[in-house]
Amino acid sequence: MLTDRETYVLDAIIRDYITEAAPVSSYRVLEIRDLDLSSASIRSSMVSLEDAGYIYQPHTSAGRVPTQKGYRYFVDHLMEEETLPMHIRHKLDAVESLQDVVKMVAKEAHVFAMAALQEKDLFFNFGMQELLGEPEFQDPELVRKFSGLIDALMEHHFPYREAIQEQGFGVFIENENPLPEARCASIMVSGLQDGMGMLLTIGPTRMNYERASRILKSSAYKLNDAYYA
Repeated sequence: MLTDRETYVLDAIIRDYITEAAPVSSYRVLEIRDLDLSSASIRSSMVSLEDAGYIYQPHTSAGRVPTQKGYRYFVDHLMEEETLPMHIRHKLDAVESLQDVVKMVAKEAHVFAMAALQEKDLFFNFGMQELLGEPEFQDPELVRKFSGLIDALMEHHFPYREAIQEQGFGVFIENENPLPEARCASIMVSGLQDGMGMLLTIGPTRMNYERASRILKSSAYKLNDAYYA
């Protein structure tokens, strides 16, 4: 169980890393959060978080970055369920086709987005350009893995449909993914009404989970209301 201070420090590290894509130091935590704590106190919490497996230190930096366990804690305990920003809501209200919904999700969440419809075995996807703009994709090997992941999802998306049957929504981070090819990524899935299909977002583990979650859930609701009501 994390202490309040450890939770606060972990939240600061993850949010800043998602935004800046750079390892986070104790001085950076103090810079972005109004804490009545010393840098030494922050470093102590970071050591505890590292020992517990929530963050780690890349050998090229004194800062820390989140692990799969850290992101999972963030998704389960720290994500804020806010309403969709008004400008995105207006865009969603204006779209008229499934293809346009998928495109809007990709552009606004900065991810690769896909819709899979069970009844017609139809797929719509968009967002490779959004993915390739992220810093992680300067690595050609990761680009190759993601290309293979997209191909694998087109053929074997059913494990995700089964995984969200009870809740209707799921977040799969790296090794949590039921599809082996997806274990280099984070995938968020929202089911459509009556098992008619699902919407997915695919991105690096540094995905903005809060933003993607709000957009994906709202988009699934829009599709349910427009097509399956």
